[in-house]
Amino acid sequence: MFRRQTRDEPPPRSDGADRYDRLRTMALRVGGGAMPPAPGTFVVGLVVDLPASTGTSTLVAFGNDTASVYSSTGGATVDAGLHAAVASATRRLLTLVDAHLAMFREAPDHALPPRGSVRLHVLTTTTDRRADAPTAAFSRREPQHELSAVLAAVQELVTEIRAVTEQR
Repeated sequence: MFRRQTRDEPPPRSDGADRYDRLRTMALRVGGGAMPPAPGTFVVGLVVDLPASTGTSTLVAFGNDTASVYSSTGGATVDAGLHAAVASATRRLLTLVDAHLAMFREAPDHALPPRGSVRLHVLTTTTDRRADAPTAAFSRREPQHELSAVLAAVQELVTEIRAVTEQR
């Protein structure tokens, strides 16, 4: 039957939040040889956690041209990489990440970013790496960030995914 929630109990999670956690966790486990890297790189994939007004959105891009977006509110766009423009943007992004790999430090965990930051998790054939950037750098209000080129490529991929989903 129904029971009253006590003050010490966390609020119940929605199905959307649980689905988001599962999808994000699955994406973050792809490194370490579970999937081949993008051609000519050591990068298996990139998982980007973006703050959103109602939670977090996570972009995933893998070396097999898979690209998806998950929202902590339960929404998702999966398999956008089946479209040529998205697959091409995914390859460009992962190649650029590989070229900037020295800017990413070894990741102790796969935690979400702190408030005001975007977190980029690089999945490689050996170790996972990550870097944080201010949301202002991601939204191009701070153009001089060391990862500006990578952040611009992430934006390009997001734009291609949006274009595909608007055509549906």
